[in-house]
Amino acid sequence: MFIPLHVTTHYSFLSSGLTLDRLFLSLKEKDFTSCAITDVHVLFGVPEFFTLAKKNHITPLAGMDIHTKDFVLTFFAKDEQGYKDLIRLSHDHQKGITWSFKEKNDHLIVVISPYQSAIFKEDFQVIARSIQSLLSGISTLYIGIEHYDATLTSSVQRFREFANMFNYPTVAFPHILYAKPSDAIVLDILQAIQHGTTLSLKEKTGPNAFPDKESLSNFYSEDEIIETTVIANALNFNFFVKRGQLLQFDSTQNANDQLREKTIEGLQNRDIDFSKSDYLTRLDDELSIIESLGFSDYFLIVADFIQYAKKQHIPVGPGRGSAPGSLVGFSLGITEIDPIQHDLLFERFLNPSRKSMPDIDVDIADHDRQKVVDYLVNKYGKDRVSHIITYQTIQAKQAIRDIGRVYQFSQTSVELLSKSITDSKLDLRGNYKKNPAFQHLFDSEIECAEIVKLAHKIEGIIRQSGIHPAGVILNQTPLGEAIPLLHQQDLTVAQYEFAYLEAQGFLKIDILGLRNLSIIQHTLLAMSKANMSLNLSTIPLYDSHVFSMLNLGLNMGLFQLESEGMKKALLTIQPTQFQDIVSLIALYRPGPMEQIPSYAKRKKGEEPVTIFDPQLQNILAPTYGIIIYQEQIMQISQKMAGFSLSKADDFRRVISKKDGEAMKDLKDSFLHGAVGKGFKSDHALSVFNHIVKFADYGFNKSHSVAYAMITYQMAYLKAHFPLYFYQSLLRYTSSNDPKFLMYLDELRQLKISMLSPDITKPYRFFTVDKEGLRAPLSLIKGITESTLQIIQTVLQAGPFSDFYDAVTRLYPYKITIPQLNALIDAGAFLTLHSSRATLRASLPNAIKNAAIQATFIDESTGLIPEGMLPKMPMIQAVDSHQENVEKEIEVLGFVLSTSILGTSTDYGGMTPRVLIKDAKQSTGLTTTGGIIQSFKQVKTKAGQSMAFVTLFDESDSIECVVFPKLFATLSSSFNKGDIVVVSGQVDKEKKGSLLLEFIKVIGR
Repeated sequence: MFIPLHVTTHYSFLSSGLTLDRLFLSLKEKDFTSCAITDVHVLFGVPEFFTLAKKNHITPLAGMDIHTKDFVLTFFAKDEQGYKDLIRLSHDHQKGITWSFKEKNDHLIVVISPYQSAIFKEDFQVIARSIQSLLSGISTLYIGIEHYDATLTSSVQRFREFANMFNYPTVAFPHILYAKPSDAIVLDILQAIQHGTTLSLKEKTGPNAFPDKESLSNFYSEDEIIETTVIANALNFNFFVKRGQLLQFDSTQNANDQLREKTIEGLQNRDIDFSKSDYLTRLDDELSIIESLGFSDYFLIVADFIQYAKKQHIPVGPGRGSAPGSLVGFSLGITEIDPIQHDLLFERFLNPSRKSMPDIDVDIADHDRQKVVDYLVNKYGKDRVSHIITYQTIQAKQAIRDIGRVYQFSQTSVELLSKSITDSKLDLRGNYKKNPAFQHLFDSEIECAEIVKLAHKIEGIIRQSGIHPAGVILNQTPLGEAIPLLHQQDLTVAQYEFAYLEAQGFLKIDILGLRNLSIIQHTLLAMSKANMSLNLSTIPLYDSHVFSMLNLGLNMGLFQLESEGMKKALLTIQPTQFQDIVSLIALYRPGPMEQIPSYAKRKKGEEPVTIFDPQLQNILAPTYGIIIYQEQIMQISQKMAGFSLSKADDFRRVISKKDGEAMKDLKDSFLHGAVGKGFKSDHALSVFNHIVKFADYGFNKSHSVAYAMITYQMAYLKAHFPLYFYQSLLRYTSSNDPKFLMYLDELRQLKISMLSPDITKPYRFFTVDKEGLRAPLSLIKGITESTLQIIQTVLQAGPFSDFYDAVTRLYPYKITIPQLNALIDAGAFLTLHSSRATLRASLPNAIKNAAIQATFIDESTGLIPEGMLPKMPMIQAVDSHQENVEKEIEVLGFVLSTSILGTSTDYGGMTPRVLIKDAKQSTGLTTTGGIIQSFKQVKTKAGQSMAFVTLFDESDSIECVVFPKLFATLSSSFNKGDIVVVSGQVDKEKKGSLLLEFIKVIGR
């Protein structure tokens, strides 16, 4: 029976059309019971391959191709040692190490594929010596016979003659790169993507598909086919074994003793009333569980690198995930949330019945994250710490764009298809089933259908690898002995994704870079420079200014609260306490969102609070009778059924997953326990059914509390120190970010002045100025870092007296005319002269004057001696609002100094306009306007012209649809940069899109 042994998957990037899903479909269709994958130089696909093989009841075989100068060598792991040999081969190849197997090796089988190598045109003795120099120690060697077309019969016969002369067995070894012969075009497309080339051919057949029985029997001898089974039977490698070892924090001390000592000391340093005995009792309980599970080293490792970060003044988050439920974590400084104060549960974090590795994820200020990773590498060794790989596949929208470029399809069709895909989770087939706009394009536009059919061929194929943004793994022994690694410059990266690494027992820690912590840090730093100090750990959690701000919907820049949906939720709930923020973070998800109106009404007394048993009052009263948190489910089952918290966590997990058999057992256990505690059976059943109903909605309260703390701290800074908060927020926000305009609009609402860049104040970042917040010169297009340094250097000699003085003193430093124009257009010279039109008109004279005066500059001072400047007048000109707006947008990308449409409200009889951000929330006819960011004219199925126009103003951006009827009435076309007024209705299906009834250009 034939077994495919030479299969290259899409883990050999852009070199195969076989995703593993497609691979297993083919294996099932052809009734193969076993298969090997042999990707080139890497073992990327091994974990997924073995996992899917187990599900599909197919025997997986681990192999790897190595390309040498003379051969393609395929190595198969016979056992664990053979797997380690594959790992070593992968590492050596990356490092350019010349390897050979001259010592006896019984752990690998090697198949030599000769067709690609010119060496088989040489004398057989030369070939044999070449093989011996590399593989003399390998006890099992084969010559692999690939599946070639009829024109290569003589070459194939030569391979067999060589094998026969030197007693090498031959094996049927077709190289499989795609599922069906007609899939050969996929390889051409992938190569075109990789090399940036184009194609015209859309169909092609090739030989590198799974062979059928007839072609096998025609091409291979019976013995060559049988040898595939012989090889497969000789391979006995099991991927599913633990290879990781928990790293020891300090091998010279007992980890349990060390953890107890540090934990007790840490708790004593907390501001806690130790008359409450539950702290010490709980601490001892947690430590006992941690010790029994063997995780003391893990807690010590995490506490150590967090303490390092804090000592280096690197901001660390208060916690995330379920870790804030641990008092040990709080005591060690791993988290900053008191779990007893906030009613959090340790067993939600670490359940002794599951004995799974605890998962402590840590937030670090994003700009300092790498420093913490470097600390781990330096402390434990580069060979024991590794980053984790990720794989980036070609998704639906990218597949369409790739096909559009490779085949040079019309940009209109590509854009229409791309824009119709709004749910990134849906593949092309799913879009056709669930997306009416996409389905319409496929069914009605021939070119669109052709694009989709070709895109489907490459969808899901891996394009390239990346590095996991947060995860690192640590191990007691060198990682390279247990898993394959990639060596990329100074980085070591595990070849397997993190889920598979965890399953193999490797310690994974997520160290996440969080921009919000950087914003907080910089806000506090800016305040300290202004002689203001604040300790965020001491701020009250009931500050009225914070809640007043939130109740007005001023949510921009606040962690977890920034979306428009969150703004509506804030306005609905009207939070008055920290607990409301915690609840909102938990509720604002698909499903639980439905409870937000009820939560708000119950909070305001407009709806009765129903708690389905008086004994559950303390558990459910804080959330007005609504089950919001997973911890509440655990507490209910503990209170009613007498479950231990460990069993209560199992109960929570099972009912949230709707695990049938396990759920039935726990239901019986719940009802039995409840009756045993005196509850009536029908009442217990009612409570159980209620829990099941809301189990999917339950959120991890530990995570919600920790993240609400970051939210609240940012809100406190924003409410009390808005200038410094926005200064930091804008420092960490690109001016291309859509939120940037929203931040500027909120500043206007708060009546905080956003000041234009100023040549006399050459800031690199947003800075608090006497009159408000000053934008930096670095925002201006064309103003580079070196330009900034020049301006700063020139100003050290003294301030600019006027425009001519500035141009004259900058002239020797080769400041260009376009740069000076950009500074004028951005308003950077307004402190020296109030008219931009006058500045533009006077610039040529200023340059001439500077050229003349350059010879008079005193080199010791950088100044022109008094009296040397001529009294050349400025050329007066009248400012145009439209021109100033257009040019300011050109150099900044937005308008700071004024409103885009000015102060006029006369729009040809239309109702007064609103800002775009308000127009998007309108329910009726609305008038707005702005700058055209993009304009795309398209043809309908009936051949009529219509257009899509994207506008932006100082508050937001919006897509406008110009239907054929309106388009036909337009007397002229529109261009990017035009200033327009529009009127229309917000699209009910596609929120945020405006269906136009009127459009008029008011400026070009």
